[in-house]
Amino acid sequence: MPIAPQKPINTAAPSIFTVTAQDFQQNVLMGSMQRPVLAYFTAAWCGPCKQLRPVLEKAVMALGGKVGLAVIDIDANQDLAAAMRVQSVPQ
Repeated sequence: MPIAPQKPINTAAPSIFTVTAQDFQQNVLMGSMQRPVLAYFTAAWCGPCKQLRPVLEKAVMALGGKVGLAVIDIDANQDLAAAMRVQSVPQ
């Protein structure tokens, strides 16, 4: 049985959002004080990432704002990916 959508706990904060190195601390680390935030490191050229993203988005939306999904492009944020010890993504 699918998970029924629930009312968002914080309607001011979107459930799925793009994060850069400049706002990672605020949106992911500090944001996780209010609700769990999944940091999803991805790349435009990553085939498996393209398959996984809709699954993650559907799960996050079904939780009605209780969980955030921070989408982080590893090509645009190489220093952040290295700091978080992201060594690679599938090709």
